[in-house]
Amino acid sequence: MLTTTGTDNCSLFETSVNKLCENKDALVESDVTFDRGGVYNTQWIKEQLDISALANKRVNLKIEAVDKGDEIYDSAILIDNIVVE
Repeated sequence: MLTTTGTDNCSLFETSVNKLCENKDALVESDVTFDRGGVYNTQWIKEQLDISALANKRVNLKIEAVDKGDEIYDSAILIDNIVVE
């Protein structure tokens, strides 16, 4: 979420595990293991956003991963190469 400082009205990108895993053929079995089996990777997702409306403003960038709180699956994310131009 990217917001102008002092506000919370500019959520720009949101996704979910369900959405990322819609195409089961795109999942790759992982070499990472958790306490239960069945660990898979998705492909890298490249997201490009126009933030020109926030130019010359102080902003907050919030990156958050939330687990559903069930005992079925664990989730992990890797975020790399954030660029602001």
